[in-house]
Parts: sequence; structure tokens; C-alpha cells
Amino acid sequence: MRLGPHKGITWPDEPEKRLGMKLLLFRAVAAGDAGYLARLAHAYIPSSDRNIENSAKRFIDQVFRPMAKELRKYLEEKVGEVAAVPTSEGFVPLDHNSAGYIDVQDALEALERALVQSNDFPEAEEREQRVAEVSAARRLLNAVRVRLSALAELLRPLLKDYAKGLRGAIIAAAVTATMAALTGFFGGLLTTLLN
Repeated sequence: MRLGPHKGITWPDEPEKRLGMKLLLFRAVAAGDAGYLARLAHAYIPSSDRNIENSAKRFIDQVFRPMAKELRKYLEEKVGEVAAVPTSEGFVPLDHNSAGYIDVQDALEALERALVQSNDFPEAEEREQRVAEVSAARRLLNAVRVRLSALAELLRPLLKDYAKGLRGAIIAAAVTATMAALTGFFGGLLTTLLN
């Protein structure tokens, strides 16, 4: 991946390398401070618009949204539905030592942090509710097994807000990272429950 001010980003030609580079960039953005995405977008996506939020949104729309689709397609091709096989009671056992589990926990932690720092909510009570729901999802994943329907129920309201574009770019990036991590760990099963 080559970067240059206002020259765009040149990705590798090989699909897996391109996806890998996008994921690395995504992780760097998720681990950075709240303004990192906006600065990155402003530097590498040319625009006459000086609004930082708009720059960050354009970056998400041009890089991370397509990446999420590429990742989902890749995982479905390579992993399929075997990532999460629920028991007859609807529970999925969790491997707390797996890289996928750690990615999910990191993504949820970053999402919770983005929500806490956000000014995108018209009412403080709504933000507190979303923070509590993400926190509860994180706690659910500390168990030895989880009922995916309960996890989906906690996260669905925030994901619907994101899909409607009701939240800013920082939360959108954190939601995208969380969905990518959840899809990577649980496969399409959780995605189906979220719809």
C-alpha cells in the first residue's frame, strides 16, 4: 500500500493482500485516537470540503464499507458457516484464546470507547443506553458460551442507527470494525440474526 498526500491510496493487486492491507489500516484506525480517521481521510481522499466529519465519512464509504463486503465474501468462501455451530439450546461455545475472539473483544471495546466519546447523540440518555448495551455484549462474551440471539438483540439497535446513517464517522468506523470481527468469528450466523 502506497500513501501520498492527496494522491489517494494504491492497494496491492492481489485480492487477499489488498484485503489484508485494508484490515491492517482498519485496525490502525480503530486503535488510534478519535481524530485519526478524519486526519487520514483528509490527507488521502482529495476534496475541497474542509469538514472533517465529511472527510471521514467519505473515507469509510470508499474504503471500509467495501472492505466489509469483501471480508464477508472472503469468509463465506473460506470459512462458511462452520465458525459458529450452536448447540440444540442455541448456545455457541467460545474459545477465549482464539484470535477471532480477541478481535471481537477489541472491536467491542473500541466501539464502546467511541460511543463514550461521541457527541452524535441528541440525548445523553440514548448514548448511555448504547454504551450499556455494548458493555453488556462484551460481558456476554466473557462466558464459556453465548446465545447468539441475546447478543444480536443487544447490538441490533446500534447497527440499525448505523445503517440509517444516524451516527457520525467515528462511530460508523467502530461499528464496521465490530461487524467485521463478529462476522469473522461467528460467520454468517450472527449476521442473519441481526437482520
